[in-house]
Amino acid sequence: MDPYVYEIYLKIDSEKLEYEGKTDIALPEAEEILNLDSVDIAIKSVSIDGKKAEFEVRKELLIVHNRDHGKKVHIEYSAKIPASLKGIYYARTGKETVITTQFESTGARHAFPCFDNPSAKGIFHITLNIEKDLDAISNMKPREVHVEEGRKEVMFYATPRMSTYLIYIGVGKFDEKKRQYRDMDIILAAPRGKLTKSDLPLEWASQALSYYDMYFNFEYFLPKLHLISVPEFAAGAMENWGAITFREMYLDIGKSTGTNTLKSTMEVIFHEIVHQWFGDLVTMKWWNDLWLNESFATFMSYKAIEDIKPAWHPVNDMVQLRTSQALLSDSLEHSHPIDAKVSDPNSVAQIFDEISYGKGASILRMIEAYVGQENFREGLRLYLSDHALGNAEGKDLWESIEKASGMKISNIMEAWIKRMGYPYVTVAMEGSKLKMEQHRFLMSGKSTDETWPIPLTMIHRSGKVESMILEERSRTVDAGDFAKLNSKATGFFRTLYSGKTLEYVLSNWNTFKELDKWGLINDYYAFVRSGKATRDEYFRVIEKSADDMEQIIVEEVASQLYHIWSVTQSEGVRKRGVNYIKMKMEKIGPKRKGENDEISILRGVLASILTRMDQEYAKSRSAEFKDFSNVDPDMKSSSALAFSISGGSYDDLMKAFYGTESDEDRGKLINAAGWMTSQNDREKFLEDLSKGVVKRQDMQRFFTACTDSPHSRKFMLDNLERSMEMLVGAFSGSRTPSRVLEQCISILGLDHGKEVDEVVEKIRKPELQTGIDKGKELLEINAAIRKAFND
Repeated sequence: MDPYVYEIYLKIDSEKLEYEGKTDIALPEAEEILNLDSVDIAIKSVSIDGKKAEFEVRKELLIVHNRDHGKKVHIEYSAKIPASLKGIYYARTGKETVITTQFESTGARHAFPCFDNPSAKGIFHITLNIEKDLDAISNMKPREVHVEEGRKEVMFYATPRMSTYLIYIGVGKFDEKKRQYRDMDIILAAPRGKLTKSDLPLEWASQALSYYDMYFNFEYFLPKLHLISVPEFAAGAMENWGAITFREMYLDIGKSTGTNTLKSTMEVIFHEIVHQWFGDLVTMKWWNDLWLNESFATFMSYKAIEDIKPAWHPVNDMVQLRTSQALLSDSLEHSHPIDAKVSDPNSVAQIFDEISYGKGASILRMIEAYVGQENFREGLRLYLSDHALGNAEGKDLWESIEKASGMKISNIMEAWIKRMGYPYVTVAMEGSKLKMEQHRFLMSGKSTDETWPIPLTMIHRSGKVESMILEERSRTVDAGDFAKLNSKATGFFRTLYSGKTLEYVLSNWNTFKELDKWGLINDYYAFVRSGKATRDEYFRVIEKSADDMEQIIVEEVASQLYHIWSVTQSEGVRKRGVNYIKMKMEKIGPKRKGENDEISILRGVLASILTRMDQEYAKSRSAEFKDFSNVDPDMKSSSALAFSISGGSYDDLMKAFYGTESDEDRGKLINAAGWMTSQNDREKFLEDLSKGVVKRQDMQRFFTACTDSPHSRKFMLDNLERSMEMLVGAFSGSRTPSRVLEQCISILGLDHGKEVDEVVEKIRKPELQTGIDKGKELLEINAAIRKAFND
């Protein structure tokens, strides 16, 4: 079908925060009834081919009667610009106001009447009429600019064929700097006075474009690329075609930027830029295939950085951050398939989660390992060339990879994409044989008879890695010099070693690579939580890592011990965790000039966990908060926590908050506020949240910190209803409120189950239901941890 062709004219009053709009739409087909999406827009008139047309506004629809089957619709309308973080909205930065947009998934209909569906692609001619001292940014470069009587009219070049959710409109006073890439500009933009002096974002964007241009054999399609710093933003970033938006923290690189944030910034930039191909150039037909966008962007961003900056071990980050969270989420009975059913586009936000990002990316990593890197790349190239500027489904991708590789993978992918959950494989050595058997893994301890076609890898002591597909329930093979299953944790499954087989596998520990060690540690924490392994078996596994100093292993063990202590408040677990972390920190030692980035990150992570678990350590660190602005960025989180846990006051915390221009520093201080020991101080901070002293985008940090802090949990329970009202108001159309409620239920319910249930019944609504269901399931799992690790 030919695309819709839009001409959108918005006359924006940035003082009154409102606008007048005119939209012309050339229809590819003349339908008698036109159902346009339109929300919170005052429709003044509608005409078709110059003739007045009947229309009605019903819920979120503008219904137009096209009795003469005309093909040119003209709509005039007006709308307010709200302070929400969805659609077209405004954000304050100092004395200035920025007007910006966030249209994924259903935000465009809040800005102008349109066919707001990813498959209803259009060509967009956008014109913005604004005050003459303001700047305007959109997906394309300005074609013409006219200034007259204190106003400026900016006409942008027509976009290529694209979906409505990828449109961007930004108005305000911006500072910019540029970097040339091929014959186009990469432009870094920020509100006036907020532009970073660092060139790293531009450098990384250039590296990303160069990498993907070559990898996909398909050059970036637009004539420019903006990276835009937005002062208030519900998401971390958004891949608007040619005009990518980011939270300030990611682009405002300065002396307060921690090493972990640098790594995250590079990953986010690469993630959003690969979307310019996966999502923008080729778009899913419907939201059930959201993973085609997000899984690919997640997988490809880490893959690209692994090739460009291997010293940062980005694949380790992907496994630790993405795969691990997906394995947890998908082991719940309230999970969903990667290809999730979406009947209402307003519910799409609930699947922007660990499954669409982490599980999908992990399955792609598994499939790449199975078909081979070259076959995988050729398949992606074929997919992009066949579907450029169009829409696609998951099966289109499998067919492309099959054509390129000559290998049958559709049946494998259908099983992993269309079904929720994943298997665990039990392994038992029986003489010279190895018996493997698969079942579905559920954290509840239940099991089902489902089987998956599992691409298995078997590591041998010789170093050889053997590959096979396990489709049946069980299989017995020659053990040979077997060492363990699942090389480098590429498979999306868990492995449980029966009886003496575990001791045999652990005897090979020093021959394993760090991802193999991580996989064992992560699997056995899941098994002890689900009742499939004993506490002693779990401790035997983590004790094997006593001499390991790799970041991914040390962080995993420390985080697990902290989680167990947080849930159980077990003194035995606390001592074990404190001793483990102190031992590792002693080996790491103090900060050294030119030290490895991973060492600096690990020191900061361990210090933050130790501060929570050991009050004596917190007291020893609390004094340095007086000079917070000059603390090593990687140690600032623990410094702020130490101050709060040691009785630091609200007034001193807020002095540091107002004294920094860094969003990253403010985030660490907000987190520390949840650990303040004074109830009165926490109440003051909650009032600050309600008054907008803290950015709306950051308020959830305080609520999650209060839930994490044992001495703040009763306070959080008492304010749970109010907190959720604030979150729902600020994050309309986002999964954030549901995600925060999930954590609150799973922790607060341990000691206050009845009270939590009462609050949940008061606040229950569709956009919170996922969080309620998952929170209650996680609560049962946390209760089982208490029982297993009871002193």
